[in-house]
Amino acid sequence: MSRHPPAPDHKPEDIEARALLTATLARYRALPYHELSERAQFTRVETFDQQAANGERYTVEVVCMWDDRPWQGVLVIGFIFTREDSDGLSDEFVVCPEGEHRSNGTCARP
Repeated sequence: MSRHPPAPDHKPEDIEARALLTATLARYRALPYHELSERAQFTRVETFDQQAANGERYTVEVVCMWDDRPWQGVLVIGFIFTREDSDGLSDEFVVCPEGEHRSNGTCARP
């Protein structure tokens, strides 16, 4: 189950924010496991300022960390928010060492 389920898109700005977050996370989904695992070693937070088509400015943060244990799955979590919106929206996925992407769950084996 996802730790941070996506919030429902009720407002037009939520739809724009969700599209920006999805586009940002798509770049991370395209990275191979070894690149994501290098980022997970240091639990690095990467921050981007982005502007939507409607002119609204957003801050996007993406963090890569170990999902369960080092060298297992890499959990990638993305957050997007405006200065006025402290809650924002989030989405996440896990990349397993074999390269498999999971929207929820873990790569850990019993």
